[in-house]
Amino acid sequence: PLIGTLEKVEKDKIIIKRGDSQFVIEIEKKESANKMGATATMASSFCVETANGYLINRGMLNQFIDKPQDILTDAKISPNVKDGIQSGFIINEVKINGFYHRLGLMNGDVILAVNDTDVTNPEQILQVYTALKGLDRVGLDIIRARERKTLSYFIK
Repeated sequence: PLIGTLEKVEKDKIIIKRGDSQFVIEIEKKESANKMGATATMASSFCVETANGYLINRGMLNQFIDKPQDILTDAKISPNVKDGIQSGFIINEVKINGFYHRLGLMNGDVILAVNDTDVTNPEQILQVYTALKGLDRVGLDIIRARERKTLSYFIK
């Protein structure tokens, strides 16, 4: 689906126009690979995809956790119900450059479990957010395009 019209390309960002709104996509500066295989600087990036998963900047993660209203408005999260039984939560309306988008999540992804613990109610999701401050690694089991996969996050 078309997300908008390319309005401008600059050295460090791309601007897309959709209706009366503009979306800015920042282009991360590339550097030499570190031991995790990351190719972007963590000083200015929240989350960088590596060969082993995703590398998350702890300081920036804590800023997101300290402002839960941003996390709660950066996507629409609804119970995923099949045959009358809830199985995780489906993510839709993911905001470009929002919390979920930066984590590599997409519209239609279904979050099934976090660190091997099934997510079946909203309270568990909130507990996960608060627990992130003390974790170094998070495994997120999802369904994307009818395929189950685990996203691995390393918090540094």
